[in-house]
Amino acid sequence: MKVYQRYLAKEIYLSVLFVMVAFLALFAFFDLMAEIDDIGRGGYKIHHALLYVLLTLPGRVYELFPIAVLIGTLYALTLLARHSEITVLRASGMATGSLLGTLGQIGIAFVVLTFLFGEVVLPPSERAAQQLRLSATSSVVAQEFRSGLWVRDEKVFLNVRTVLPDTTLRGIRMYEFDDKWVLKSISEAEEGRFVRPDSWRLTEVVQTSFLGDRTAVTRCPNGCGNRRCRLKCCRCCWWRRSGCRCPT
Repeated sequence: MKVYQRYLAKEIYLSVLFVMVAFLALFAFFDLMAEIDDIGRGGYKIHHALLYVLLTLPGRVYELFPIAVLIGTLYALTLLARHSEITVLRASGMATGSLLGTLGQIGIAFVVLTFLFGEVVLPPSERAAQQLRLSATSSVVAQEFRSGLWVRDEKVFLNVRTVLPDTTLRGIRMYEFDDKWVLKSISEAEEGRFVRPDSWRLTEVVQTSFLGDRTAVTRCPNGCGNRRCRLKCCRCCWWRRSGCRCPT
């Protein structure tokens, strides 16, 4: 890279960095103000809000990069033109195509940097920010995996999308296997609530049973509170560690 190319790149990079820092400071302030209302909710404190805003900065960088590059490049070229530096470069023999080629190389570097932020830095930081906020505000107790929480009880595998602080379960799936570990049924419920001492009452239940070469689908929209529910497997409505029982 020639001397004038390094000089142009340095001026543009510094200008883009200056614009990006200014934008990030402005948006970080707005984001922090938006978090003020949630401070005091559960265990959410001011240091949680500051850390949350800090973790969301890579997302802001990804969003603001194009506009920051545009404004920073125009600002740098304007300064160079004001100080007659571009005129001096043209007078020394630099062609317009050479200037455009230099700007193209600088633009490629910005494209690569944007891709790295979007694909490498942004996903883990955004996930960490959301987990921090949810855990601090006690909005969700368990949602460690993308598919939710998994629990095994003998030959039943239970998948729960969301567990709320009041023990309410949402997005429930139960996979039941026989003694040979062949899938017998899949039960899905919209919501489950804990019933003392050791039961769960499920609502909006749909059970798919695998019967050899065919399947049977049974629905119980109102849970076990509906006496007209004719599900053959009580597990669709009530589930407990010691087995299943029908409502009375």
